[in-house]
Amino acid sequence: MRGRLGLSLVLAVGLGLLILLFAVPGCSGVRGANGAPAASTPSAIPELSANGYYRQGTAYLDTGEYTLAIDSLTRAIQLDPGSEAAYTKRGQALLALDQPAPALDDFLVATALNPNYVPAQLGAADIFRTTGHYAQALAHYRRVIERDPTHLDAHRHLARLYHLQWEYAPAVDHYTRVLALHPGALDALLNRGLCYAAMRDFPPALADFSRYLDAPPEDTTP
Repeated sequence: MRGRLGLSLVLAVGLGLLILLFAVPGCSGVRGANGAPAASTPSAIPELSANGYYRQGTAYLDTGEYTLAIDSLTRAIQLDPGSEAAYTKRGQALLALDQPAPALDDFLVATALNPNYVPAQLGAADIFRTTGHYAQALAHYRRVIERDPTHLDAHRHLARLYHLQWEYAPAVDHYTRVLALHPGALDALLNRGLCYAAMRDFPPALADFSRYLDAPPEDTTP
């Protein structure tokens, strides 16, 4: 009888100590190397939103980290496939890495998503122009002008493309708009004179040539 009472007493005391040990804050059985309670396992870094990845990719693009920009913008597109801005930014990063074909694909997806998105239209137009696809380039530059009638570069490229294809009347129109937006654009003045001459409209051609020759020497580089 006494043996059983002694064993019961020992078990009761041991159980009480265990309860006390786990009840006191900071007193768990799992401890670090220095005896302190072990830290809990940190949770995984949360995923960014589509906008978060877009902003991250844009920041990488602005600092010239094009591969990282592509990675972040691809993630943004995966989360939001309808973002014309993300496609356009990724196209710009691809173009900076001298990858015009996939860049053009991205610009065209962006223009399909939003035909009025000027950066995408301009990106597609520039690639078509530099690869000799002038008809497609003209179409995209015209779309830029429809959206932004004061876009200087679009007018300049339209003028040159029409000029290259001997379409002198529309070339004159766009050279004139370039000069209205930027009166110091003497290359536009000279080329407009050449277009007038090709059309055998000599008085305005001579007027443009005279203005070009009278310009200060530092301004006469086409």
